[in-house]
Amino acid sequence: MERIESWKIRRVNTGRAATTVMRDIFTLSSVLRRAVRVGKLADNPIRSVDKPRIDRRPNIRFLDQQEESRLRAALNARDTEMREARDSANVWRQERQRELLPSRPHLGTT
Repeated sequence: MERIESWKIRRVNTGRAATTVMRDIFTLSSVLRRAVRVGKLADNPIRSVDKPRIDRRPNIRFLDQQEESRLRAALNARDTEMREARDSANVWRQERQRELLPSRPHLGTT
């Protein structure tokens, strides 16, 4: 049990997230539970190991003004590229008397 506890503490101290450590503990626990079931161990030592605390409140991060501006510019560039690609495809289709695809006016026009 002490070895498992020290392993858990080392994982937390090296910067692993508490959820990652918990997932690893549960995985190890299932292996040890199987060993108990087949008679290789008397009991599962994971049961007495303290589980790391998990913060259930997410850290919400908002974009600053520069990040938001870059994001909006990238989205506008993507929308423009998609509109131009559709227009080009429709020119190609029209030259070959094929059915035109619907235009994409709903893509960002700001």
